[in-house]
Amino acid sequence: ILKPLEIPTFTGRFDDWVTFQNIFCTLVHTNKSISDIQKYCHLRNVLESEASSLIKNFLYFLIYNIICTYYVKFLKE
Repeated sequence: ILKPLEIPTFTGRFDDWVTFQNIFCTLVHTNKSISDIQKYCHLRNVLESEASSLIKNFLYFLIYNIICTYYVKFLKE
């Protein structure tokens, strides 16, 4: 019996990107049986160092902008 494949961690090193992206895409991103929130959790769990910082900062700004846009639009109606 083969043991389950593991997703490697990604620290942000450019030399590791192609390998990481290929494995993550195959095991998670294109897997239709996994919900988007599960995909996000898998991604968050395998990112470290600089790569982890990028996603945290991006998510904050994305979420903040969505909330601001929604409530500004709501107040204008």
